[in-house]
Amino acid sequence: MHLQLKLSISLIFNLLQCFVIAQEYTPSRHAMLADSTRRAGNVDQAIAEWKLDYPISLRPDVAFTVGTLYALKEQSDSAFWWLRVALEKDSTTSALVEGDFIYLSSLPAWATIEAQQITKSEARQGRYKNLELSRKLWHLQMKDQAYTTQWSQARKKLGLDHPVTKALNVLINKVRGENSVEAVEIIDAYGWPRISEVG
Repeated sequence: MHLQLKLSISLIFNLLQCFVIAQEYTPSRHAMLADSTRRAGNVDQAIAEWKLDYPISLRPDVAFTVGTLYALKEQSDSAFWWLRVALEKDSTTSALVEGDFIYLSSLPAWATIEAQQITKSEARQGRYKNLELSRKLWHLQMKDQAYTTQWSQARKKLGLDHPVTKALNVLINKVRGENSVEAVEIIDAYGWPRISEVG
């Protein structure tokens, strides 16, 4: 009973902390405009507004968003610069599965980002037992989400029946079909991936 009470109190305390932290952040006018313009598919305007917001908020997720938008435009120098800012205190591998970074992942500088995040992640949670498999799964997840932002932008700006929107949909389905084949090959080679092995 004592343990249940302690766990309940701990859970309530953590929820209250999250609520207080959430209440402390009030989006700037730039953040609200950036979010709405990004959802509308206006990438350049969204970048401009997020860059005006960042000195005010200093939020890593804002820097991460700017990085993804530059990656969509295939402006790799700017994308990597903002991504490094975003990941400065980040010890997760979430950036390694972000579909909007599919273009960046083909560039030599990506290996540095990947190595840096793996090192920080291992320092926090211990070494990956099968790092080769972890990398394969991260890239598979990234590919699974690749081009969905571009499809969403095309849908909003051009409509579902536009040839560009349709072509992006064909590309996404093709990539996901390839992913399914690769996933089966991974399971055949390694068995079902375990958290204890791949993180």
